[in-house]
Order: sequence, then C-alpha cells, then structure tokens
Amino acid sequence: MVTLTASAILAVERFVNSSDCRAEGLRIIICPTGRDHMHCGLRLEQRAQPTDQVIDCGAVKLFIDRESVPLVDDVTIDFIDDREVSGFRFTNLRRKDSRAGLREASYR
Repeated sequence: MVTLTASAILAVERFVNSSDCRAEGLRIIICPTGRDHMHCGLRLEQRAQPTDQVIDCGAVKLFIDRESVPLVDDVTIDFIDDREVSGFRFTNLRRKDSRAGLREASYR
C-alpha cells in the first residue's frame, strides 16, 4: 500500500488544479535503473489504464502500473518544499529482487 502525506496530497491538488488537462489522478512509475537504483516518476493522468491498480486517497487517485506495484509496497510519498530542495520524496522503496533495496529516493 502507498501512503501520501498531507503535504503530498496538497501538492498534487495544486498541480491538478493548475493543470490545463482534466486529470483524474496521479500516475506513479518506478523503474529500476541499476543494481541499487530506481527512477521514480509522477505525472498527471486523465484516466487509469485497465491494468492499473487504483488507490483512492480522497482528493487524489493514484494509478500504479502492474510492474511498479510490488516496488511501491509500503512506500510513503511526501512533498518537501524548503530553501534547499523542493519535490516529492519516496521513502521505503523496495526492489522486488532485493530485500535491502532503496530506503529513500526523490523525484523533482
């Protein structure tokens, strides 16, 4: 299960409301890029795909493709906005082929 913090939900709502497209939700994409690295992606989506797992977070729906579902189990997504960094932070990412995996990654 994926958890969005209150600040992440507010950030997504801001992005949806300021977007020109009629987004229904937020797509989460996790792609392994190396032995211990993953690329985390987020984008607004007009609708879920038939094979997506859809998680209703109240004001926001998350769309997760079939390949990313095992990688985001127990992940928390936060939005950080301070003087040094601004962006989404994924905490507790796991590689499906590794028990250690990544503990934290950021998407900006």
